[in-house]
Amino acid sequence: MLAIFPLFLLLGLFLPGFFIAKCLRHTLWGASAFTISLIVLFHSIFWLGVFHISITLWTVLPSLIVTSAGAAWLQRRSAIPVAASPAPRLTAQDRILILSSGLVGAVLLVHSAISPLMGGDMLFRWDFLAQRLLALGRFDFYPPLTPADFRTYFFVDGIPPMVSFTHWWLYASAGRYLPSLICVFVAAQFACTLTFTYGAASAVFSRRAGVLAAAMLAASPLYFRSVVLGQETGLTALAIAATLYFVVTARQAGDVPAMVSAGLAAALCALSREYGWVALIAGVVALLWKRQPLKQVFVFGAVAMAAAAPWYARNWMLAGNPFYSLRFGGFAVNPIHDRILHYYSASVDVQGWSIGNWASVLLPLLVFATFQVLAGIPGGFSRFRQQGYLLVTALLLVAVWIQSIGYTSGGVEISTRVLSPALVVLSITGAGILERWTRRTRWCAALAIAIIACQLWTAAQGAIYPSDPFSLPVGQWLQSAFPHIGANAEFQIRDQLVRILPPGERVLSDSAYLHAALIDSGIEVVPVWSPEVRFIFSASPEESERRLRALRIGSVVCYPQTKNMAYLTSASPFYASLPERWRPLAQVGDFMFILAPRKP
Repeated sequence: MLAIFPLFLLLGLFLPGFFIAKCLRHTLWGASAFTISLIVLFHSIFWLGVFHISITLWTVLPSLIVTSAGAAWLQRRSAIPVAASPAPRLTAQDRILILSSGLVGAVLLVHSAISPLMGGDMLFRWDFLAQRLLALGRFDFYPPLTPADFRTYFFVDGIPPMVSFTHWWLYASAGRYLPSLICVFVAAQFACTLTFTYGAASAVFSRRAGVLAAAMLAASPLYFRSVVLGQETGLTALAIAATLYFVVTARQAGDVPAMVSAGLAAALCALSREYGWVALIAGVVALLWKRQPLKQVFVFGAVAMAAAAPWYARNWMLAGNPFYSLRFGGFAVNPIHDRILHYYSASVDVQGWSIGNWASVLLPLLVFATFQVLAGIPGGFSRFRQQGYLLVTALLLVAVWIQSIGYTSGGVEISTRVLSPALVVLSITGAGILERWTRRTRWCAALAIAIIACQLWTAAQGAIYPSDPFSLPVGQWLQSAFPHIGANAEFQIRDQLVRILPPGERVLSDSAYLHAALIDSGIEVVPVWSPEVRFIFSASPEESERRLRALRIGSVVCYPQTKNMAYLTSASPFYASLPERWRPLAQVGDFMFILAPRKP
């Protein structure tokens, strides 16, 4: 099927949105087509699952074809041609900045093709859900609530599966699981985000500012990392850029197409991650700041809600919490996983950080988001009366990041990827203030050279990522470029684990990686937060062991150096007694131990 893969790729990620974009009179129709097509693809898969229809390439295709054909028919009958407004010609420096931005995109494409699963939780979350969907043709196990659900999907998640659904479409279109195809999705996010950033800055300031904004975004290593990981942060940046573009290009009154488009873009953000609802808030703030009629605000909000709310309504009906399993009001959560997350938060204690703590986090941003910090922040205060909504949006997005720090198991550094949409906004505000410098030939050349230098720095860092450029000698950068990043240790020792553990063995663990590695081996990994084993947090060690034997759980795999293990030993009498009552059956270094009961 690889021979016709490009056709299916167009049907899923371009054609439905292309005709809808034409109906809505979009000028940036390529980026708009990709953005809207993602929404169409999501709902084509989602509603099949809701009605318990098997999800395959051939059951999803009819929806995409009908949507494309219907939009094409409507576009021919009723679309109003877009009036071509004369735009200043690109200067030589503009073309050079666009080409150098393309170089960064090429590095991202190659790196993603070689190591498509480099993101820390791709193996058990984002891509794993796509694999399960490909194998089973359903997602009724997600979010996992029952012991049977946890056999299929280990982690306590209810994240909107926009990323996973799109990965599934790539694999289904190719006829097999082929992770390198993710690079197409990742590169499209990068290109379309730069396009919308250009469009928004051009509408707010000038065509020259648009080129600068897109080039500065491409010059940020932090943005590069946020996209190349292949998780939600590439989509949230794209959605914020698109939302702002459609809002700032809307006519003063009656521009329903622009509001529909902005609403769909905000919905993309909300369907990428729970915190993506911030796009709806940001859009409303921008519209009110620009004194758009309340009708415009209503249309924007109604479209965003209509496109994004069904997923959250499903979560609410199934799990008792639209944002399952995040603590939100009095809604239901998985109690064990919720306590673990708040144990993370308490250990980080962001609210108690000193100035020194904040400095250690924020100073690296000068290196990884140079223009956004040095020009974007001052630019947000410039012309505040006219464009203050940009600064407010940036502050909202930074607040989302600060809130996420305590719940990111990978640590503070990896949490900074959540700043990707803020980088979009700060690139726009930075371009607004730097554009004034370009009116002088000397400053114009100096600024272009500085941006290109940062883009080359971003490309070089991106090529060796995830290696630390400051700990790797420059002479080794070339040989370290585009590394193939292997899977976690659990995948590397999978065969040994299968030999150690008896066939049909059930293993208790907190590792989603272990579950993903052993999913098709005949060995079941039971999560500590499954309702099936919740007794280990209240019963005595002796009682827990008896009940575990009754459930055919004969081994425990633990990771002594992790925060999870610190919580488990403090909260579970069973885990606290493991050193005395269980013996090591095998171990991997100092980080992973397979334990079995001591013989009486």
